Amino acid sequence: MKITLIIPNYNKELFVVDCIKSCINQTYKNIEIIFIDNESKDNSLQKVKDFKSLSGHDFIIDTAENIYPMCWDECIEKAQKYITGDYYTIIGSDDLIKEDYIENCVNFINQKKPLCFQSDLLWFSNNQILRQTNHRYSSLQNFKQQLLTRCCVNTPTVFYKRDLLEKFNLKPNPVEFSGANDYDLYCQIADSGILVENAENWLGYLYRENELQCTWQMHKQPIPYDYLIQSKWKSKWKI
Repeated sequence: MKITLIIPNYNKELFVVDCIKSCINQTYKNIEIIFIDNESKDNSLQKVKDFKSLSGHDFIIDTAENIYPMCWDECIEKAQKYITGDYYTIIGSDDLIKEDYIENCVNFINQKKPLCFQSDLLWFSNNQILRQTNHRYSSLQNFKQQLLTRCCVNTPTVFYKRDLLEKFNLKPNPVEFSGANDYDLYCQIADSGILVENAENWLGYLYRENELQCTWQMHKQPIPYDYLIQSKWKSKWKI
């Protein structure tokens, strides 16, 4: 089984090379790494190019036009033309993954054969673990009910079967929902009768808390995106 790691990047020169190193140094070796820069204003792209040249590691580097604020959708769309993995996941360029993360995820895939799944998330800063985020639900119906109150998915940990979005005609909507459009995508997935399976433990994703995170920027926005998404699906699901 081949796994594709997509690393979208915008202005993360302080962290991006460490992120790529953590993706390269995996115990599971059948992976491809696709790095897409979103027109960074810092030295991120050059640092990654220099690292690739000096290290000799082979991975894809490309760029995507920065169109949508606080989103990585342009990068993911550009990455689609390169993906050859059976499953793909998106790694934040300021985050890290433990050396056995992909191996643990592949073991879960082999056991459950999910169309998509998530796992627990460890938040860290300055080499200190801050907290663990997890979500639990008992069924597709319970998953939908929870989605109507909050986004109960740890976005950076999600793995997708390669053809999932195309097969079920699922479309991210960054124009309407900006950086919260992943929340709407999970609602689309649930609406298609698909459960985002839950590994129900930490498999190795380390989420770096820092002020450059899109998550922090989204919290400062005056538009209540979560409320808009919840209202949309409450109206449709009527549960």
